[in-house]
Amino acid sequence: MGQSPQKGGKSKISSLKSAFAGFAERLIPDNKPASQKVRIGLAPYSNSMNLGTYAATASENKSQDGCVTERKDGLATDAAVGPFLVAADGVDDTDNSDGQTPKGAYYTKPKAKVGCTQSGIKPLTDDRADLIATVNAFNTDGWTAGHLGVQWGWNLISDQWAGVWGGASAPESYDEVKKEKLLKAVVLMTDGSFNTAYHGDWSSKQAIALCNAMKAKGVVVFAVAFDAPADAQATLKTCASSGSEYYANAEDGDDLDAAFNKFAIQLTQLRIAK
Repeated sequence: MGQSPQKGGKSKISSLKSAFAGFAERLIPDNKPASQKVRIGLAPYSNSMNLGTYAATASENKSQDGCVTERKDGLATDAAVGPFLVAADGVDDTDNSDGQTPKGAYYTKPKAKVGCTQSGIKPLTDDRADLIATVNAFNTDGWTAGHLGVQWGWNLISDQWAGVWGGASAPESYDEVKKEKLLKAVVLMTDGSFNTAYHGDWSSKQAIALCNAMKAKGVVVFAVAFDAPADAQATLKTCASSGSEYYANAEDGDDLDAAFNKFAIQLTQLRIAK
């Protein structure tokens, strides 16, 4: 995400932090009913996904920096097998959807070495203060491998990964979704084109395949394009569940606040309906 100022002089990353705080406060209020169990996970991404200690499992001990890229088999699935590929499997960006192929994009961008994404994954938790603090520590770097965010957003809520995340972060079964006792949802947000991939199809095509696969399993997908180019808007709109309440095009921080507020209201209504 870029640092360019938006209306009111705020940077994009500052607007994101503010919007997320409001989102978390609405979904995990101070005095939430005991019957309402809400957990949120975070999957920040750029040109890679930083899994930290979870990378060993996801990459079969191949990751040397805690980061991974695409699934080895290239399938659009949430299966907890793969494994996921790493930098050593090939570092060149093969996605030329934006008309260029930045060489070695996993590790470099112009005049900067970004390496493994600084911000790491956060499994499901109901600790609102910790979630907000985690987002407040986000920085901007790297290229936009948007499909990685889609993949790991899905993995965070998939019962296939319960044994990996473990404990209080283990997602509940999809069977509860089928019984309409549980809601699983993913919220996607980016300000850039899906323009970085290493082994599979273009990032946008992989992202859409993943979105379609998780929606087929009953996952509700929300998406917001934040001052994003037309191609990213199209990808996110296709990814989102059907209906205007699941997609938003935010041009500035105020729009982003409104989008996250809209999503929180819809999530609350869907949860009550369950």
